[in-house]
Amino acid sequence: MQSALTFMFAIILAFTFTLDADNNAVVTGYEGELTEFAVPPTLNGYPVAAIGDEAFYDCDTIVSVVLPEGLRFIGYDAFSGCDSLLTVALPASLEAIDASAFSGCDQLTLLVIEDSYAHAYAEENGIPNVFSGASD
Repeated sequence: MQSALTFMFAIILAFTFTLDADNNAVVTGYEGELTEFAVPPTLNGYPVAAIGDEAFYDCDTIVSVVLPEGLRFIGYDAFSGCDSLLTVALPASLEAIDASAFSGCDQLTLLVIEDSYAHAYAEENGIPNVFSGASD
C-alpha cells in the first residue's frame, strides 16, 4: 500500500514533485523556461531521489541538464522525446535507469563517472558518453 505522502504534490523552482514513502522527492515535471538547468539536490527540504516516469517527456526545448548527487533512479520515458537534449550529467549515486529513459534523444551525450552504473547503462544502451568528475 502506498503512503499518503506519495500523492503529495508541490511546485518548487519550476519543478513539480511528489514524495515517496521515505519522504524523498520524486521529480514529476518541469514547468520552467530555461533550456539549461540543474535539478537541485533537495526540493522544499526533501532530498531528490528519483526522476519520475515521463517527468521531462517531450520537453523539446531542454538542451542540457545536470542531475544531483544522491539521485538513485530515472524512470520510464523520463526524458523521452526531448529532441533538443544534448547533454545530461549523471551522478555516481545512480542505481537504476529505465531502458527507455532517453529514447528519442538522438543528439544526446551522457556525462558519466567512469565505472559507475550510469557509465555501464550508457554503454549497454549505445548512448554516447564522456567521463566527467572523479569516481568515488
